[in-house]
Amino acid sequence: MSADPLARALAVRVRRNSQKSANTMALIRAVRSNGYFTKPGTSLAAGDTPALSLGANGANSTINAAAPRTATVPRDDSRLTYLSGVPILAGTAYPREVYFTARGAYYGAADVGGTPLRATGHFAYEFIHSGAVFEIPVHGALGGAGVNLRVLVNGAIAGTASVPNTLGGLYFLRVAFSEARARTIRIETWGIPCNGVHVASGSEISATGRSYPLVTVIGDSFLEGSGAEVGDLTSTVIARALGLNCALAAVGGTGIINPGGNNTAGFTKVPFYFFDF
Repeated sequence: MSADPLARALAVRVRRNSQKSANTMALIRAVRSNGYFTKPGTSLAAGDTPALSLGANGANSTINAAAPRTATVPRDDSRLTYLSGVPILAGTAYPREVYFTARGAYYGAADVGGTPLRATGHFAYEFIHSGAVFEIPVHGALGGAGVNLRVLVNGAIAGTASVPNTLGGLYFLRVAFSEARARTIRIETWGIPCNGVHVASGSEISATGRSYPLVTVIGDSFLEGSGAEVGDLTSTVIARALGLNCALAAVGGTGIINPGGNNTAGFTKVPFYFFDF
């Protein structure tokens, strides 16, 4: 055996790692490479604070006058990495069939389109943008009210927006920087469906190259996030800090202190087998 203490320590580490499961090793790698806490906007570098503006309902792109359902990099493009579980279509008919949302928290009710209500479902995805302007095509339905979308730039909060959540309108959210350069962008919404990214050229968008282990979080309103700001749910804060892709299956009003078969919204409590991630 080597007398070198460093070599012996490395050998022990290799041996111990070989005894861990593949899932455990994936979690370890995720924490080391992906985990972080959201930073305040004051930590942004000069030129990294964008101007955010929501277009009018049905207004065309300010980049190239494309229709509001358009996305140069659509929802299912491999350059987009989702961080809210397995994304699903917001609907199967016009206009929802081009927008993704998260499975998210499920209250047992349905909206006017027959889609299960996920108004508090955290939805997020990330990419690298090398240009100065991009737009996020959003659908104004299903999401939470008030401030329900925010943009992170290189891990810091760069801006927030309020997308009408009940009108069913089609919008572009314009994100404009003072200069072009590569930035890691994360889009987080409070249940608002999105359709990828719209840019002048698809060459402006690339993947982050990160791999996030998928975990499912089951619980009540403390984990589901009732009353929390978009992106600051307890479960998603923890997931972001640990570098995980968080499939949020927590549902408000289902805790042990709430008796009966309905949650506090009056809907049937969700059966956990619904979440077939």
